Amino acid sequence: MINLNQEFLADLGLGGLPWAAQQSLLGHIHKELEIRVGNKLCEGLSEDLLEEFEHLADADVQEMEAWYSKHMPDYRDRPDFKQLRAAMPGSSVSDVMSRFGTEMWLRLNRPGYPEVVADVLQDLRLELLVNGGALRARFAPTG
Repeated sequence: MINLNQEFLADLGLGGLPWAAQQSLLGHIHKELEIRVGNKLCEGLSEDLLEEFEHLADADVQEMEAWYSKHMPDYRDRPDFKQLRAAMPGSSVSDVMSRFGTEMWLRLNRPGYPEVVADVLQDLRLELLVNGGALRARFAPTG
């Protein structure tokens, strides 16, 4: 599991930044990681598959129900779905369906996605190490 947190920044030598700067930097890192992982996972996929994933990610209820009917009609009875639903109290059913559906879609269509995420994160970590000084200057308060 990826923990983009203050410990992650400390490991990169960026733990001395003020809390607000750390939060801002972590937000940038998270967005960049999502973009890079998304781009890598999309390589070689058909437009139909990309659209399918988009519908799940966007919680398009009608399209999600069609996907579940086709690929996983028993999802409501699955222990892993029930466990996720319990772990997301206060979330709408469509939000749980979206999260579960995207995870299942990735397992079906990109079974090596955890390795892709790890590889992309490692590349990003190296970039952050190399550019630590510039990042400290950018995110440190001016005074």
